[in-house]
Amino acid sequence: MSQSAVSETVRRVNATAVDLLTRRAEINRRIRCLHQVVQGLRNLGLRNLATVTAEPEARINPPREHTAGRRRPSLAGGSKHLLAGLSRACRIALMEASSAASVDEIRSRIVRRGSFSFSDSPFADTAMIRTLHAMSDAGEIRRLEDGPRSLWQRISPAGEIDT
Repeated sequence: MSQSAVSETVRRVNATAVDLLTRRAEINRRIRCLHQVVQGLRNLGLRNLATVTAEPEARINPPREHTAGRRRPSLAGGSKHLLAGLSRACRIALMEASSAASVDEIRSRIVRRGSFSFSDSPFADTAMIRTLHAMSDAGEIRRLEDGPRSLWQRISPAGEIDT
């Protein structure tokens, strides 16, 4: 092999590598844009759903969400932190219940404790049911059928003594 053939091969490999790196950067930029679009659509969808189902006066005068200087989570934002807050509130409500509880009973316990702020009732039920199903899928709670309405019950972790 001659020196010129080796240098030509190295030049072609370098050109190919630069081309691949450029394409990789463009693909990464597109992926970031798609992630932003998906997150924006999620936020927009949750806000629109909350606005559509909210009472007319709640749209004009949204309920206060401050308690003792600390902001309580509400459904309007729709972030994963708020959904984690709803899961925590449902978990606490089920821990307080002496037996299985319906969605209405769980919501009333949450509202009574003030552990989560619901902006409107129809959206609250949908969010709660989704959260309860996710908790059930995770093996945290179980769904019991009791006629036309579902009851939810906490599954005690192994080693925990039920009283």
